[in-house]
Amino acid sequence: MHPLDHVAHRPLPDITARQIPLHDGGVLHFVPQVPFAAALRRAAVDGSTLYAFVGPRIDLPPTAQSPFIGGYVGKSDALTGRAGTSWRYWVLAQRAIDPHAMILLHRSQPYDPDELSVTEARVIARLATDMGSLALTNTHSSAQTAAARLTPQRLAAAVTLGDTIAQLIWTRALGCWENPWPAPAPNCREAATRIIQRASKLERRGIDLMELCARLEANGYPSAGSTRWRSVRRDIADREQRTGSPRAHAVAHRGRIIFHATTLPTGVALSGYDAAHPIPPRANATQVLAG
Repeated sequence: MHPLDHVAHRPLPDITARQIPLHDGGVLHFVPQVPFAAALRRAAVDGSTLYAFVGPRIDLPPTAQSPFIGGYVGKSDALTGRAGTSWRYWVLAQRAIDPHAMILLHRSQPYDPDELSVTEARVIARLATDMGSLALTNTHSSAQTAAARLTPQRLAAAVTLGDTIAQLIWTRALGCWENPWPAPAPNCREAATRIIQRASKLERRGIDLMELCARLEANGYPSAGSTRWRSVRRDIADREQRTGSPRAHAVAHRGRIIFHATTLPTGVALSGYDAAHPIPPRANATQVLAG
């Protein structure tokens, strides 16, 4: 067990109402008084562009060290079109959170829908992985197609905005809270991304596909069959890359697929992997002779 698996947690910081201007002309509002009822929360976000609720997950049993902190991030205009099953899901997702703070993004000039989709997805991705491993109750599915429609410059701007918003939420509303490991992930892809980022951060190396699947199993994501590895590989090597702002990369090395966080240089990731999995002397000698 790594010493960072369990860390001493301070209480969540007290939230005071504040407004933080952003570089693109938007303003991020931090609101401490959050309605508990889902219908009232829906009314509270009216007029904003992007919203987030963060606080302890009351549907998950706390660990011996601390509760799991979760949240929900969404686009405000999407709420107006919700009906039937979609609205019921949103209500259930809200009931899972004891709200500690509400964060609202306002801007006088409307955002481009594709840029906003990418920004929303980036906020979710950062909060769910390297900024606290929050147990979010929602994921995002349309960012891949939205990213494909943006120019590189507009995509970069949307990603930067998402990083800024996620950083402010994590630091100002949550006091850089880190959930105990492993924190519940919304799906297998997010769980796999967390494992890759954690290995890159704590072990300074990449991990191969079999290692990744084994760690998923150990963290409570059991294999669904003999082809599970194909699904995991597709999640990172294909779907994560198509977001336009991947958090992990896949590279072929020694006949295997190696995954590492984008923050860890590929050379360092592969060197660390080789150190953890040295080539047997006989195989090494054979390779030298063959060369």
